[in-house]
Amino acid sequence: MKNKIVWIVFLILLIILVGLITIIFLLLPVSNETDHSTKTSSYNNIDNIQQLIIETKKQLI
Repeated sequence: MKNKIVWIVFLILLIILVGLITIIFLLLPVSNETDHSTKTSSYNNIDNIQQLIIETKKQLI
C-alpha cells in the first residue's frame, strides 16, 4: 500500500516538474525576441530593488 502512495506522489511531482520546464522554455523565446528597452527596464528594476535593500540595511544598523 505504501509503495502505491510513493509512486503516486512521485508521478505528481514529475508532472509538475515537466510542466514548469515547458512553461520556462515557452517564456524564454518570447523574452529573447523582445527589444532591448524591456530588458533594460527589468535591469533597472533589479537595481532599484538592490538600492532599497541597501537603504533598509543602513536604517537597521
